[in-house]
Amino acid sequence: MFSVLLGCANGEGTKRLKHPTVGLIELEYSGFAVDGRPDLGLIIYNPAPPNDLERVCKLIANFSQKTVCPPPF
Repeated sequence: MFSVLLGCANGEGTKRLKHPTVGLIELEYSGFAVDGRPDLGLIIYNPAPPNDLERVCKLIANFSQKTVCPPPF
């Protein structure tokens, strides 16, 4: 899935992903260069319509419930 998420290193656009549980999710992205590091870039993704935000939040909540965190040191 990571390779699908990659956008352009600089610029902006929209990605549409078909998730097996929640269906189609539309994400807006913005890509930025990292000063002094031509080998690095930063891409920020945000759910485009409000109903996609709700579905992404549900996915994150489900994932965090299934993830077991190690005890703190």
